[in-house]
Amino acid sequence: MKGSVEKRGMTKKGLAWRLTVYGGQSLGTKYRRFRKTVYCDKKSEAEKELARFIMEIEKGEFTEPTTLSFEAFVAMWHQNYAKQHLSPTTYEKYERHLISRIIPAFGHFRLGQIQTIHVVEFVSKLSKSHIKSATQNDIYKVLRNVLSRATEWNLINKNPCNNVKPPKVKHQKSNVYDSSEYRLLVEKLKIESIQHQVLVLLAVACGLRRGEILGLQWDDIDINTKTIYIKHSLLIKKGSGYELREPKTESSVRKVIYPSELLDIPLKKLKKEQLEKRIKCGELYEADEHFFVLSSWAGKPLRPDSVTQWWGRFTKRTGIKNIRFHDLRHTSATLLINAGVHAKTISERLGHSDIKITMNVYGHHLKEADQKSADVFSQLALNE
Repeated sequence: MKGSVEKRGMTKKGLAWRLTVYGGQSLGTKYRRFRKTVYCDKKSEAEKELARFIMEIEKGEFTEPTTLSFEAFVAMWHQNYAKQHLSPTTYEKYERHLISRIIPAFGHFRLGQIQTIHVVEFVSKLSKSHIKSATQNDIYKVLRNVLSRATEWNLINKNPCNNVKPPKVKHQKSNVYDSSEYRLLVEKLKIESIQHQVLVLLAVACGLRRGEILGLQWDDIDINTKTIYIKHSLLIKKGSGYELREPKTESSVRKVIYPSELLDIPLKKLKKEQLEKRIKCGELYEADEHFFVLSSWAGKPLRPDSVTQWWGRFTKRTGIKNIRFHDLRHTSATLLINAGVHAKTISERLGHSDIKITMNVYGHHLKEADQKSADVFSQLALNE
């Protein structure tokens, strides 16, 4: 390949040189022309840049600058990637972050103009904002995802996010029930409907996520072996009902042994109720081939927001400490930690993809349990 260096004059960035390389054939033309502007003090430096430029082209590493704006590319990303590869809930979350934070910051840039320093400055501003650290990290992930597609589709050479440290997530201590509060919860549940008893016990005694609980069907529960098979998660789609989806990680597809003393009788009673209800519904039954463990009168699965609303009313009515419904899952983990159960076992029970997740989320509880273990030896020595 041959190339040339042309002096263009002084700019704010320094002395500009235009590099031109001719090589290969383009559709309808004899030669294909590649151009690039560099800023150097001397012609000899520009010639070195030309040699590097030729090497990039020969290796196929050079991507011609695009005039496409970041905002216009986001529309392409929506159409050609997001709608096909993201779950509806993830898609909605990504859309919110793009509209509220990312497009206002990067929308006016041409795609090829976004540099690593721009991302660094963006992340720095996020870290100084009132936004929760986990949300900051989510926003960064969305930006990285969009720019990764631009790289894959050869619109930019490399992802500007590559060398940027993501916002650090600060794991706050979960608001959970201790053992006495857990016993009070179990006691207060006895006056609730069988369906609500099962709902709460699946969360607190089995560590299931809300979507996993609502996606359970009776075929997923083996009462003889006291085993629950988590195969799906319920997803509510805007304007189009519900959908059962496989959990997003392999480890989330799992089996959990439930405490028979707590759940055997409620599960058997609930199944009997559901069967009777299904027969009474007849043609009005709306769940098609599904037979959900927790459902409305007509067989449809319970909505996640209705669970949250009921839980708020329940805690207020009974006077027990008000925590989020999801914190029942955290309660399950912390009670197991305090009982001395190994972190690996807890991780598998919760369906974490990596034990590191368990250690990060519940690390402070594990340290407390470890301290209690150490104190045992001090007490033994003192007693002697």
